[in-house]
Amino acid sequence: MQKRGIEVVYHPYIKKVRDYLISRGSDFDAVVLSRCDFARKHIADVRLYAPQSRVIFDTVDLHFLREDSEARLTQEPEARRKAQEKQQLEYQLIDQADETWVVSQAEQQLLQQERPDKSIQVVSNIVDIPGSSTTFALRRDWLFIGSFQHTPNIDAVLFFVENIYPLVSERLRDAKFYIIGDKPPPEVVALENERIVVTGLQTDVRPFFESVKLSVAPLRV
Repeated sequence: MQKRGIEVVYHPYIKKVRDYLISRGSDFDAVVLSRCDFARKHIADVRLYAPQSRVIFDTVDLHFLREDSEARLTQEPEARRKAQEKQQLEYQLIDQADETWVVSQAEQQLLQQERPDKSIQVVSNIVDIPGSSTTFALRRDWLFIGSFQHTPNIDAVLFFVENIYPLVSERLRDAKFYIIGDKPPPEVVALENERIVVTGLQTDVRPFFESVKLSVAPLRV
């Protein structure tokens, strides 16, 4: 981005967001605050030091929906309490922001029902999809991809290998299942065998997508 002439501000050159807003807040026409925990920390300072700017809350995804799914899955009271707190926080930020971004129409429709007077816009993930040179008939393997710093991905892989993989693996006898993502925990690493490959972080996943027949996303939370 810097090569394109875009100013990128980051640590250690900027120590605190507040200090940067104090010195440069008057320069902005719009400020995008991504994720609810970050937005909660800084939205008041944006209003104070950049009062002329349009404040946009980028949810990335609605966290309370994911936590609510976890609470229903685990039936734990503490998980339910956390989901309710996260829902309250996200709605507070929606109320405070001038506009809110979500990644799906389902999320947009939900928020428009709850906050019909607020601007709720869909800004999906912006990813270029390159063309493929491998025909479907020549493809064989399958994969899961996701960072294991995101705990729902751990649950997804363990659930898939235990409950779904045995049902289909015999029909795909020569196919390998690649588990791609940084920092796989011991319980995921332990899944590895001659047909299940735990790759860890891959800086270039294009070769995998050129060979696999399908990808799976068995997220429960």
